[in-house]
Order: sequence, then structure tokens, then C-alpha cells
Amino acid sequence: MDVDSEQKADESVRLRGHKLSLTCICIDSKDKHVFTGSKDGSIIKWCFETRKILGKINSISTKELEKNKKLQNKRHTNHINCIAISSDDKFLATGGWDKLIRIWSPDNLMWIHTFKQHRQEITALTFRINHPTLYSGSADRSVMLWTLEDDDNRCFIEALYGHESPVTSIDRGKRERVITSGGRDQSIRIWKIVEQAQTVFATKHESVDIVRYVDDKIFVSGGENGAITVWTTMKRSSIFTLPSAHKPDDNNKIECTNSNQKLNYWITALATFPLKSNSGLKASKPTKKKRKTNGGDATDIAHYDYDLDDEARDNSDGEDGSDEDDVDGQEIVSSNGPIALVASGSCDSYIKVWKLMKKGSNMGLELHQTINCPGFVNDLKFSNDGSKLIAACGQEHRFGRWWKVKGSKNTMQIFSVNK
Repeated sequence: MDVDSEQKADESVRLRGHKLSLTCICIDSKDKHVFTGSKDGSIIKWCFETRKILGKINSISTKELEKNKKLQNKRHTNHINCIAISSDDKFLATGGWDKLIRIWSPDNLMWIHTFKQHRQEITALTFRINHPTLYSGSADRSVMLWTLEDDDNRCFIEALYGHESPVTSIDRGKRERVITSGGRDQSIRIWKIVEQAQTVFATKHESVDIVRYVDDKIFVSGGENGAITVWTTMKRSSIFTLPSAHKPDDNNKIECTNSNQKLNYWITALATFPLKSNSGLKASKPTKKKRKTNGGDATDIAHYDYDLDDEARDNSDGEDGSDEDDVDGQEIVSSNGPIALVASGSCDSYIKVWKLMKKGSNMGLELHQTINCPGFVNDLKFSNDGSKLIAACGQEHRFGRWWKVKGSKNTMQIFSVNK
């Protein structure tokens, strides 16, 4: 392991352990351990406090696989795209190019089980909160449910279909629902498992690559057009869009493997940390104002007036109706101030932390913190207390090798978040 410190040791730390670009990251419920996956097919368990490597699972080579075919179930043979840990820290799930989902013990990294159902590579994983149900997304355009309830009941449950292109990301809500982004089909879908229904949100991203819940009423998305978009489950259209959240930097040296391709500073990673319970509300016609961000740049922020009751009645077209109640079946009362922190990553050498703000009838993203982070930011996670931000970084994008950031390192990075 190699440790670099850009600032003070407790402010910014770079940890090296993978040979190729890191693609995914997760942290346990007690902020004790961090798990990372990489294009080299390896999994590393880190101590969050000491920053030391506690264990590593290497990929299996072609020669090893030829000698022992049984090893294929117990080790990855190619790129790892996604990683997730259950709420009780009992199961660690990984998926990648070999089309298999492997389940490990987070304690000792011992292999537990392998799921085989997807027809193409695994692109996204998440566990249901406080339940041993695993959700997976794949390039085969399906979302699948799996159970890990007990040793004798580890199996496939059902498949959900609707996306018209590979699933690019997945996230879970507090209720038995899961949200997914569909890449080139430009859609976000909320799958209501119990109701056997789905709600479709049409985006304006050229490719919607990442979606994350803020709470059960609000979620954010990012994509190839470089915009961060805020949504509410009460309305099919977005309530706020921040265009070009990450802009080109003259000092950012990026090598394009295809000279005919135009470099986009798209949103490659998002993470959210809720600060208050608020509900998404109906938006009327937007007005635009200029507001100074912390960095001093004027940013277009769209503002909306909200009416919950009308939207709850109007949003009945399509697959299903809107969400009118919170987890306890009661309407959430919104309040002014910061709703959440939203961290975004791209390939412009920076991670940006935004405050999702609500003031009266207005909602928008305001720049809160800018963090130096060279390379592609392929995944982001807040610690459970919100004091730290963990990034999986690499020279290349997690899904391909279209561009390469010169001089960047394949590292896990830990940053302190400003209060």
C-alpha cells in the first residue's frame, strides 16, 4: 500500500493498492471498513481509520482458470464494475464483465455464493435497506432481485424489464423500491416491487449514467451532457437543472484514444447525504436568476413554485401514480434551508460538493466545496456521519477506455467535508 497526503493527513489521503482504475466503492454501516473494486478484477478491504489494507482478493488468470474451472465462481476473471454491502454488514456483493454476481463475507473476504442469471455484464448493485435482498442491473437491460435470507434460500427472485439500453446505475430507497438509470434510453425508472409497477422519468441527458436518492421524495441524476438534475417523485419532469457542473480546465491533460471523439466533462459519479426530511413538490413555470456561488462564478439557477396537492392528483398518467405519502403514510412538511449535500465527480480534476437548498418556493444547487482530485472519479460515497467523502479514482472511465487522464493515479481518496 502507498499513502500520499496532499494536505493535512486528516484532510486528504490517497491510497494505492489496485493496478488499474478503481471503478466502485462501498463502506460498512459503522464506518470501520471500506471496500473497493477495480478493472484489474481485484477487491480490497481497507481499514477506514488506519488506512491500511486488511485483505485482498485477486482476479484469476486465464492459465489458472484452465487448470481449475471451479475457481471461476470464487474469483473474478475480468473487470469489476460494482460493489455493495448489506445494511447488517453480513454480505458483500460484486459484479463485473464476467456476467456473475459473487457474494463474499465482509469479515474475512471468503466466497459465499455466486448468482448466474444475467446474460451480459453486471453494471450496478445495491441491497435493500435492512433486508437481505439484492438488486442488480446489467447491460442486458434487466433489473434482477435476489435473496440471501439464509443458507438454504439464496436464489433468484424475479426480473424487471423496461429499459431499452444497458442499466448504468441503481439505488435503493427506504421503502421496497429501487431506482435505475438506463443510459442511452435517457430514462430513469422507479420500480415499485410490492405494487409491481414502475414510474418512468424522461431525462434530457444524452446518456443518463448515474442516479441517486436524496430521500424517498427527491433524487438527482447526472449524465453525458454534464448537467446535474434534481427530481421529485411528484413530477415526471425535472424541477432543477445545473448545466455544465464540471467545466474544462486548461491544466487537465487528457489523452483521447480516438481523435474523432469529442471530450465531454460528463457526470461520472454522484453521492448524496440528506440533511433534512423534505418532500418534492409540484413545479410551476420556472424563472431564471443569477446567483453567485462560493467560487464566485455566476450560475443559472431555475426556481419553481410548488403545490403538493395538485401534483399528487395530476401525476396519474403512465405506469402508475405519484407518491403522496412518506414512509409512515403521512405527508412530509418541507422546511427552508439545506436539504442535502450532493457530491459530483467527472474527469476535470475536481470533485464538487453542492448544497441542495430550499428557500421559500425555490430550490437549487449551490457550490459548497471544491476538492482537487485528478483523473476519472468513478464512484463516490459519503461516510455515514457525512464528515468524509470517499472517491474511487482512475486514469480511465469505469465502463471503457475512451479517454485517459495523464499523470493521474489509480487510487482511493478520502476527503474531509466542510461543515
